[in-house]
Amino acid sequence: MNAATQTDHPPAQPLDGVRVVEVGGWVSAAFAGKILADLGADVVTVEPPGGGALRRYGPFPGGEHDFNRSGLHLYLSTNKQSATLHLERDEARSRLRRLTAGADVIIHDTPRAEAEHLGITYDALRANRQDLIALELSPFGQTGPYAGYKGFEINAAALGGVIMQLGLPGYPPLNPPLFIGHYQAGLTGAMAVMVALTSRARLGVGQRIDLAESDSWATFHTGNGVVQWLFGDRRTMRHGRRVAGGPYPNTILACKDGEIRLQAMTKREWRRIIDMMGNPAWAGDPRFQDRLKMNELYADELDGLIADWLSTQTKDELFQKFYDFGVPFTPVNTAADFLHHPHLKARRFFVEVEHHKAGMLRHPGPPYKFTKTPCRIRRPAPLLGEHNDEAFSTAPAPPNSPAGAAPDGAATGFERIRVLDLGWVWAGAVAGHVFADMGAEVIKVETRKRLDPARQGRPIVGDVPDPEQNPLFHNVNRGKKSLTIDITTAEGRDLVLRLAAISDVVVENMSPHALAEAGLDYPNMRRVNPQIVMLSYPVMGQTGPFNELRGYGNAAGALVGLDSVGADPDGDDLCGFNHVLGDPAAGQFAVIALLAALRRRDATGEGQYVDLSMVESVGTMLGEATMAFQMNGTVAEARGNRHPFLAPHGTYPCDGDDKWAAIAVETAGEWRALCAVIGRGDLADDTSLATYEGRAARRAEIDAAIAAWTRERSHYDVTEALQGVGVAATPCLDQEGRFFDPHLQARACYVDTDHPVLGSEPLYGIPYKLSARPGAIRGRAPLLGEHNAEVLGHLLGVPPGRQAELVEMKAVY
Repeated sequence: MNAATQTDHPPAQPLDGVRVVEVGGWVSAAFAGKILADLGADVVTVEPPGGGALRRYGPFPGGEHDFNRSGLHLYLSTNKQSATLHLERDEARSRLRRLTAGADVIIHDTPRAEAEHLGITYDALRANRQDLIALELSPFGQTGPYAGYKGFEINAAALGGVIMQLGLPGYPPLNPPLFIGHYQAGLTGAMAVMVALTSRARLGVGQRIDLAESDSWATFHTGNGVVQWLFGDRRTMRHGRRVAGGPYPNTILACKDGEIRLQAMTKREWRRIIDMMGNPAWAGDPRFQDRLKMNELYADELDGLIADWLSTQTKDELFQKFYDFGVPFTPVNTAADFLHHPHLKARRFFVEVEHHKAGMLRHPGPPYKFTKTPCRIRRPAPLLGEHNDEAFSTAPAPPNSPAGAAPDGAATGFERIRVLDLGWVWAGAVAGHVFADMGAEVIKVETRKRLDPARQGRPIVGDVPDPEQNPLFHNVNRGKKSLTIDITTAEGRDLVLRLAAISDVVVENMSPHALAEAGLDYPNMRRVNPQIVMLSYPVMGQTGPFNELRGYGNAAGALVGLDSVGADPDGDDLCGFNHVLGDPAAGQFAVIALLAALRRRDATGEGQYVDLSMVESVGTMLGEATMAFQMNGTVAEARGNRHPFLAPHGTYPCDGDDKWAAIAVETAGEWRALCAVIGRGDLADDTSLATYEGRAARRAEIDAAIAAWTRERSHYDVTEALQGVGVAATPCLDQEGRFFDPHLQARACYVDTDHPVLGSEPLYGIPYKLSARPGAIRGRAPLLGEHNAEVLGHLLGVPPGRQAELVEMKAVY
């Protein structure tokens, strides 16, 4: 689709009529704004007269700087208007207040002190509009001991724990590549805005959203690991190209023409791999029967055995074989492979956008397809100040109506939403738990016949497998009700349809054929409830030549190119991006899509179906890489801890076993302050190091000087000393460190619940802090089938005798 050739009367979009003002300096705010703009919101981005950071960053065609042709700006600013204001001036701040008076939402990532100076805080702006929603993005949040700390992406990733999973054992932890930290914070921010818009539509309340990038990492992404450490001292550490802590295999292996990522979470998947390989004799080795021990004790040996078989085959040959056998597998692609992938082409994921300065470029599109209110790129990124007249002349201030008051001060507006949750593992459960946190009734349908993999795995207490002990399940299914139904039976199918008839939402992430075969696909759901909103999100989406590809969250990173840039450029060992980004990313996009569809349903009475892809969800975060390849033929490479405009920038060894601090320097003043603290006045006096370019050229020498100082101190002492002089520094935290960190504690990143098997159990908290209707963890995860009688009897009116019959015939099982 060419964004420049839209029809005269395109269909409505989910956020038509929503006005957003974005005062963003960098990627997180811009991505949050883009998500809302692509859903149809009218987004005005306010920039300084010389252009914002996105315009100055690039990549640029031919390397020639032009603020209207920066690739990052072109990608993150589609569907937006550009207005310029010099916010240091009183008159400009007055114009901004008039602009926001006509807005529903304001988004900014400005440091707190500067935001107060400019008058763009929620407290300042809500005087003009009481029901305003303000998303305030920052590295560490607006409250807590570190609220005033200086921070960059690496510091938020260090505090949030993801950085300790990336890299090689014994070597410095690596910063996430390609600004992924900022993208995931922007995604969480956009989801929080959709939550706040839902509350406002139902209760009339505006509110402030305080979102820390470090909180987003510490909860949705790494929060599951805290319980594992607390009960079993199982630390998720760096293991190079292999993911530790689960069953073998979950690793990157070499083949004839590159690398592949191979996963097998279930016994069935491992059996299929063995069958594909012709049932080699070593598969019967007694050592290779417990796959958790295989990963812990024999992974190197097994890698070698499988690698011999892989070495004679190409990525394409292996892809087809694994696909046919139903084995979770993906090639380790580059950005070029991603752009030309036949499945994504068939799904029209990439959108051709004509920009009259930059020409035609293919953009990653939205990851969801709505049947009634499709998302689309309506116009390319704006020229600097292109909409000054339009923005400031069409922003009438609405009446200054007071914020609405809900009958119950704790109400969120979600209380009358019922979600039928057919999702499983990690990604499929995230959407339901977000709804449950906000007060919706969420009924999880599962079965003993085929346990949710998130219920399986090594027990925390004892040695006997127990479906009630997996901390992943407990985190992503908190607050839900469990109903055990075998949907492959006629009676089980009918029970699900009866629930769909009285629900608002159905969410699932099974293989595309599964629900259709069971008679539970969207046409059947719609037949019993025309207003139902249903969303499906398998790995590759519902359509396309490889829609049945099996995989988990790591698969998405491999396919879109993240694994290919996961290495330290000073070494030669590809370690991949060994953090499961796809599951929480797809889950959060699912919430955005569901709330957008419900917003439309509430206005028109019309339900709809949404097709969401996990791979495309991660692919939306690869804007820089896709633009660089198209503009200059540049394939994204590993940066490790190198940074395009910060130096020094890295993780440095501290006193203790595998203890590190993340340090980043932006300005010459910060550099001199760092040198003073570490006692290296000679470096401060060296004029060749006064610039980023000079420091980057002598990176190894500078890193050695910093490491000599940090090794003698704890990571908290390093942090305190450098933050005291205005230098960005944070401890790199593992599970134990995150659990005890005073800032994460103060921001309720981990909340105690009481589980009948594990007892007191900390679950990850809600990372977005809503000022008026905040939501809460409303209960522990359910035991298997715990709510069968309640749901069947109370909601569906099934008599006890009939319930017993359903159990006997194993329809309820």
